[in-house]
Amino acid sequence: MSSRNSARSVKIAVFVSALVLAVLCAGCISGLAGLTFMPAWIPWTIAVATALGTGMWGRHLWQRITGSRNRLLNYALHTVMVSLVICCGLYLANRIWAADDGATVDATVIKVYSETRHHSRRVGRNRYVRGEAYQVYFATLRFGNGAECDIPLDYSRYRRMHAGEVVGIAVLHGALGYDVLNPSEIGYTSHEAARPGK
Repeated sequence: MSSRNSARSVKIAVFVSALVLAVLCAGCISGLAGLTFMPAWIPWTIAVATALGTGMWGRHLWQRITGSRNRLLNYALHTVMVSLVICCGLYLANRIWAADDGATVDATVIKVYSETRHHSRRVGRNRYVRGEAYQVYFATLRFGNGAECDIPLDYSRYRRMHAGEVVGIAVLHGALGYDVLNPSEIGYTSHEAARPGK
């Protein structure tokens, strides 16, 4: 009985770890996709095709984890998990090994805005509630080709930036051939940026 409980605990731990990894990958994709000049269909096509192609093997692994003989369920879990990991890996590889040669690209600030988010506060075992509120800051930029993206800002830059300004933002040449914006390096190219804070 103890060995059976131990095996069940291991399965639960693996399943929970997989869910955590999936959430982290989704967050990584969300953060990098908006900063990478790569059509979203490219990494997703590679990721999903690979996941589907390995599904016949992968579903057997998931059967051991879930304890279910439902082929469709295990195949779907494998497809979702592998797709997220591969897509995240492509974005990360392109960004981590990107080259910085000092290139910049001009963009027009469409809007500057803030969002209210909340910390999580633990109140018991495996129980969390909404905690203290905090602000996060963003700017929507439009580039010469019409593409738009939202970039994170610190509070100081949020106070200085205004809609209608033209800014120069650093661009890294991605390892996979797709440029990546570096929002930590922004320079003002229009005189309006010299105005005092909001």
